[in-house]
Amino acid sequence: MTTTATRAKLQQYFATNCKPTQSNFTDLINGMLNQTDDGIFKSAGDPLGIVAAVDATTSQKVLNLYANLSDPNPAWTLQLKPRSDQNDSTTAHSGFSISDATGTSRLFIDAGTYNVGIGTNTPQAVLDINGGANVGAGLTVSGSQVFIGQDSTPYTSDINTNSVICFAQAPKDEQNAGKIIYNPAWCPKTLSIVGSGGAGSRAIALWDNVTVENTLTIGGAATLNNTLTVSGSSNLAALTVSGAATLNNTLTVSGSSTLAALNVSGAVAINNTLTVSGAATLNTLTVSELSPLAALTVSGTSTLAALNVSGAAKLSSGLTVTGDISVTGKIKSGQGFLWNVTTVFNNAHGCLPISGTFTSYGGTLLIFVSGSGSLGCNRDNMIGIEVDLDEESIGNIMLFQDQPTRSSLIPNLLVKTGAANSSHSIKLSNYGDTVNDDCDCFNVVVIELPF
Repeated sequence: MTTTATRAKLQQYFATNCKPTQSNFTDLINGMLNQTDDGIFKSAGDPLGIVAAVDATTSQKVLNLYANLSDPNPAWTLQLKPRSDQNDSTTAHSGFSISDATGTSRLFIDAGTYNVGIGTNTPQAVLDINGGANVGAGLTVSGSQVFIGQDSTPYTSDINTNSVICFAQAPKDEQNAGKIIYNPAWCPKTLSIVGSGGAGSRAIALWDNVTVENTLTIGGAATLNNTLTVSGSSNLAALTVSGAATLNNTLTVSGSSTLAALNVSGAVAINNTLTVSGAATLNTLTVSELSPLAALTVSGTSTLAALNVSGAAKLSSGLTVTGDISVTGKIKSGQGFLWNVTTVFNNAHGCLPISGTFTSYGGTLLIFVSGSGSLGCNRDNMIGIEVDLDEESIGNIMLFQDQPTRSSLIPNLLVKTGAANSSHSIKLSNYGDTVNDDCDCFNVVVIELPF
């Protein structure tokens, strides 16, 4: 209870020669605080005590704070059992609350857990903020996990021994939440970013510029849907792609760039253009599988120290070489034919006829024949040797003059087109009155052209 009479008014009731009435005594008594009626007490040695008011809302209001006596509602209220819904008594929670004029709790300390809630009377963590937070001087987290999302209720998981930030999309969904993890078991001593969702469906999108100061390792498939540009001086020690890498647009190096090693164990597809506008040095290019190369164009100064093809390599357009080509094996055309050289006879001595065989992969044969001989008794005016391929005459070598003694014949280069991919026979026999002995020698070399 209280009175509207001021202290000065009450003093007038009890001035000298005044006779106070019962009403005056009532105002005097009501102007005092009473422990039982008002719930305010002061025990010796203890601070002032205030007991919560008992009202129909059972929200246990302790103290109302007003800006003015004429205000209809308090600006702030201290209460011990605030409700999150003022019309639902089941939403009340015990604790210390500072509530606004509507009775909504703005700062709450839970009586059981001592968790602090800002904008909520059901805090689920030591500090639970129902709304945005602005940290101007930095935020330090010393625990193992931070859960961010619609619900921050943690439960036991296989990642709770690491330093983790979880971006949960549903209550208690930390397993499928996007995460930033330090020192995970699968990649120790690293800061790893894991997309949301289950295995095989997670994805991370980087929408703006990304700078990698040291090493970039891609363990799976990498897709560049637009442009990868190195515009300054850049040193890339190693780019390793263990799966498939696809460049759907352009890879451009406009400055000075050093690529020590490019190792591709899978497939690489360049659907557009790879352009090097400056000087480029490639120490070794190794193609271990059948690889179609539509066009390799070098428009500037370029040095290719070695091109090693351990399998089959295909050039569907053309290859222009201004220097030397050194081949230790066979050169094969697209039709299966080979560039090949076979020696059938090498300084073979004796009398004709003689025969030999060789294997051709098909195409055009250039047959180089040389030998010697002398005239017989008929003294015809020429000596010569007939050349048969697969028992069919393809030409001869001759000397058009009367030579009673042994003479070397004029070498000849015979051409056979459309040769089959099979074994072939070569036979040399004397022409006309030509004779031979053990002092004569013969050579046959077959050059195969793959067309």
